[in-house]
Amino acid sequence: MNVRRLVRSLLFIPSLTVGQNVFSAEPDNKTESLFELGLNDLLNVRVVTAAAGFEQNVEEAPASVTVINAEEWQAMGATRLFEALQHVPGVHITKAQTAFSNNRPVVRGLSGAFGQQILILIDGLPFRHIRDGGTLWGQRIPLNAFKRIEVIRSPGSAIYGADAVGGIINLVSYQPGEMPSRLTARVGDFDTHHLEWSHKAQLGDSILQMALGAQTGDGDRDRIVAADFQTTFDQMYNTSVSRAPGPMENDHEIYSARVQWEFRNLDLRYMNWNNRESGNGAGVAQALDPEGSFRQQAQTFAATYDLSALVSGDMNLTAAWHRVNSRLWSKVFPAGARVPIGEDGNVGFGPNTREVTFSEGLIGVPGNDDQATSLQLDHIFQVGDDHRVRWAVGYEHVKTDVFEQKNFGPGVLAPEVTVVDGTLTDVTDTPYVYLPNKTRESYFVALQDQWQISDSVQSTLGVRYDHYSDFGSTFNPRLGVTWQTTPHLTSKLFLGTAFRAPSFVDLYAQNNPAGMGNPNLESESIHTLDGGLSLNYVFTESLHMEMNLFRYEADNIIAFAPVGGVQVAQNSGELEVRGLEYQVSWRPGQFLSVDVNYSLLDDSTQKDVDFSAVPKRMANVAAHWRLSNWHWYIGAKWVGERARAPGDLRPAIDDYVWLDTRLQTRWQALEVGVALKNLTDADAREPSNGFIPDDYPLAGRHWLVDVTYAFGD
Repeated sequence: MNVRRLVRSLLFIPSLTVGQNVFSAEPDNKTESLFELGLNDLLNVRVVTAAAGFEQNVEEAPASVTVINAEEWQAMGATRLFEALQHVPGVHITKAQTAFSNNRPVVRGLSGAFGQQILILIDGLPFRHIRDGGTLWGQRIPLNAFKRIEVIRSPGSAIYGADAVGGIINLVSYQPGEMPSRLTARVGDFDTHHLEWSHKAQLGDSILQMALGAQTGDGDRDRIVAADFQTTFDQMYNTSVSRAPGPMENDHEIYSARVQWEFRNLDLRYMNWNNRESGNGAGVAQALDPEGSFRQQAQTFAATYDLSALVSGDMNLTAAWHRVNSRLWSKVFPAGARVPIGEDGNVGFGPNTREVTFSEGLIGVPGNDDQATSLQLDHIFQVGDDHRVRWAVGYEHVKTDVFEQKNFGPGVLAPEVTVVDGTLTDVTDTPYVYLPNKTRESYFVALQDQWQISDSVQSTLGVRYDHYSDFGSTFNPRLGVTWQTTPHLTSKLFLGTAFRAPSFVDLYAQNNPAGMGNPNLESESIHTLDGGLSLNYVFTESLHMEMNLFRYEADNIIAFAPVGGVQVAQNSGELEVRGLEYQVSWRPGQFLSVDVNYSLLDDSTQKDVDFSAVPKRMANVAAHWRLSNWHWYIGAKWVGERARAPGDLRPAIDDYVWLDTRLQTRWQALEVGVALKNLTDADAREPSNGFIPDDYPLAGRHWLVDVTYAFGD
């Protein structure tokens, strides 16, 4: 963490604010708080874009949808994306069981090792790790640039193509002229310091909006990992070099900037998310690594030109560029470690291994510089009064460039070596690198028709064809029917398929017996039946209930299975799941709102899929009390019934209840909030793959204080 850099950022932001004051900005029209609306009015104002590719009311959307608005996550005290998703039914945030133990979303039991089965979008454009398709490692996406989060708990490949298998999480930016002008400072336990600034300005005929953020923290260093993978080697070879017992390395220093400029028909957006330095979690090989560090920068630039004047309806052409560059410095195993090394120089447990001592540690310094460039044309128009049609075509070019230094592995360790120092060998652009440089091209064609069959029945029929240069084509249809059964009851039925494209890592990883690629892979696929009921008691406007029943079959899931003593990517995974989600929203009085939901999963078929991080039972309760300028939030999440993977003989994973509360007050342009997270100091843990025997401990009880000043409106 670098507090001095954070302070410099704090001093720099007021200068930007003063500089912007030379431009005039139109004040916002003050709107009623969401917490003051009746439930029926609230349903009418909630809109979603990601469900169909255009904005519509959530009740009409052909999917299971949850929308969270900025006012709601701010009242909760959520400061980054995954915190805001805490109470969404069917959604759980767990940790990756390899690499850095970074957070990853699980939606209705689907996730992937790094979150590859959940598509994260920003304004409809993917925001992910290009090389493996998962969530960005060390991901902490700040929220001050966005006005709502859309969570689609249904397959979405008919609209967005690859990786929308389990669902979609779409962050929606403030439209030009909407962004609030705010400055927020936040401090808390674990040496936490946050700074956020946002502002809009009118520049002649154009509108400029900016949002900046800085986050630093050390993580909870009192939650201890008792033993790790190196502990096992210490027991095997009578050494004592493990850094366990010790904390996971969750320190971080992250800066973000999002800029939007709209001029006439042109809309330009740029986002820079810079994980300047973070710890390596539980360690790359699940051996604690307090000396290691990880850096990652993700940039997205998008230019959209409105061509609607040329056609009937809305037509937009979008060019986008997404770049992710990363560098890891890791002591895979600590100084003095003695580990079994195979004939290829990698860690192994086969018959032809030898003991090798790494006097300064087994060290790896891999990295990558990946880029994706895309072009997409969208057209939405009406055919008569009954049909709304959307068609789209697009092209994408993706490339990955990798580099690597290490003191182990093929091309580095000779067969006779038994003692290794810290000298690193650069294997970049050699056959011994962990992943060769690769490129991929793809294009798609999509068509969707939303048909108002009658006053009470609406259907959505869509299809998308995708072709990839390195593994072939896929065709994904969808059907949705929404029926206003009675004035109080809405029924929905969805059918659809989705796919996940094999990533570069899945196809081409090499020189790593823990995970070798397979260029013959096919895409993962899923087939879903999803039904929903929405029931409103309008005579009081105080109670809303919703139930969703779903069933899906996923096959060709990419799993790493043993082939000749090496873990090789295979299309061997299968999963069949049935589930239920039940939600109740209650407004017992003008100043109180209560939301309760319960989720249930039943996996009837499971093959080569680790389901241990998936809670089969979850329940959420959240209450908001609002009076005058005071707002009190309290929320609890119960996580239950997580089963160990087949063959894992450790005791069952304990259930836990996570309780948060926040009290905020407002005085003129100033808002102050105090939050307590994990209020009961629960010993909450997320499952590991076994090399960390006692699983991953989550942070204990901690507090946060934030102060926000609204200016310029």
